[in-house]
Amino acid sequence: MKEAGEKVLGYINNRKTEWISEETWTRIEERRHIKKRLSDSNSPRLKDKISKEYRGKDKEVKKSARKDMSEYTERLVKEAEVAAGKKYMKTVYQNTKTLKGDYNQHYDLPVRDEVGAYVTVEQDKLERWKKHFECILNRPDPPVLADIPESVEDLDINCDDITVEEVKQAIHNLKNGKAPDDDGVCP
Repeated sequence: MKEAGEKVLGYINNRKTEWISEETWTRIEERRHIKKRLSDSNSPRLKDKISKEYRGKDKEVKKSARKDMSEYTERLVKEAEVAAGKKYMKTVYQNTKTLKGDYNQHYDLPVRDEVGAYVTVEQDKLERWKKHFECILNRPDPPVLADIPESVEDLDINCDDITVEEVKQAIHNLKNGKAPDDDGVCP
């Protein structure tokens, strides 16, 4: 299914740095060419001249990037304010998360052992999690079993093959903006 989707739809090229303007990208390319000329030159006088040119272009790139970042954050803030006014909380939270910039920084936190001391080594953390879930999930059987009566009537469940209409209805019921499962299909 994934291969068919890749073949038919392809991938969207998302730039991670959507805040950088085309003007700044042009300046970055110019700086890259100057850097190449600098590394290719052999003469010390020529290197000094190109080095000054490179430093000037580098300052331009950094100044332009700072300006772009400022405009981008300002645009996100305004967009979040408008969305909050219209009660579009998804947009507000997405923009807040983007502005916060806290991407996956909590993935390598230490774990506490039974005594309360921190465990930081990866293998020890895995062992600690294993012990934790063995303790939590492996409980003894309850002393008194629950008495659940059997169903009096059979439920009317359709066990026939899936129809095209059922597939269309399931696709229509998919929620937009949700993360896909392991198979790549959104819920």
